[in-house]
Amino acid sequence: MSVLVIGTGPIGIEYTHILKTLGVSVTAIGRSEAGCQEFEAKTGIKALSEGIEALNHLEALPTYAIVAVSEGQLGNVVDALIGKGIARLYSLRFWNKTFSKNPLVMVHFSINV
Repeated sequence: MSVLVIGTGPIGIEYTHILKTLGVSVTAIGRSEAGCQEFEAKTGIKALSEGIEALNHLEALPTYAIVAVSEGQLGNVVDALIGKGIARLYSLRFWNKTFSKNPLVMVHFSINV
């Protein structure tokens, strides 16, 4: 199993630690080179620093993605992932959007209270 982690900040780092403990292969994408270097130092995984554009350079796209980005980036990231066919998403952030255009999309969101 392979999971794409979008976001190399504290939440992305914690999810990556959990996934590695479970034996899951992780591909990570961040926006800044500095953030990606810190992510690699803390997780041992080199993250792509091109932001969501890095999706265009992946040889194979995973089925699942964890979205650990700011609220301001969430909509664009989710739209890009769905556009690439990655329809099983998880995020701790609440996002108000209807996915009724594609009934095959499975989006799992929970509210961080």
